Amino acid sequence: MAKKVGIETKYINPFLTSTINVFKTMINIMPRLGEPFLERELELHGEVAVALIGIAGEVKGNVNLIMQKELALVVASKLIGQPMTELNNDVCDALGEITNMIVGGAKKFFAERDESFKIAVPTVVTGTIKEIYHEPTIPSLYLPFILTEGTFYLETCLIKEAK
Repeated sequence: MAKKVGIETKYINPFLTSTINVFKTMINIMPRLGEPFLERELELHGEVAVALIGIAGEVKGNVNLIMQKELALVVASKLIGQPMTELNNDVCDALGEITNMIVGGAKKFFAERDESFKIAVPTVVTGTIKEIYHEPTIPSLYLPFILTEGTFYLETCLIKEAK
């Protein structure tokens, strides 16, 4: 029997901590956490970039990094070290790598509690995306991170398999 973990802090804090660490150390930006919220669907406007990564194991589900186009370009430019002006393969690779680093960092915290999961290869989707739909039985917790340049969301949609 699977247990919903969407709002349990012991499952969310590793992703929160890892997101702050990745942005601070790799992108040289200090994000500030906004007010987290639960939603089945996040309504999006305009052109966006979404990096999706699946998780399988004792904890499973997915983690998504969601940004408006303009913020994605700023973040990718800082990581790559050169100006990005369009949502191209380099920007998608940068966002996928950022998501991979966030989930990889969180995985370390889970391992310290003897909980494990495997990480899939990230997929990045760009364009005009109106909403991201998820399995209605698994809660999605959105962590908004506020930067001077805009707000991005880390969405966690997780369940824990009973042992």
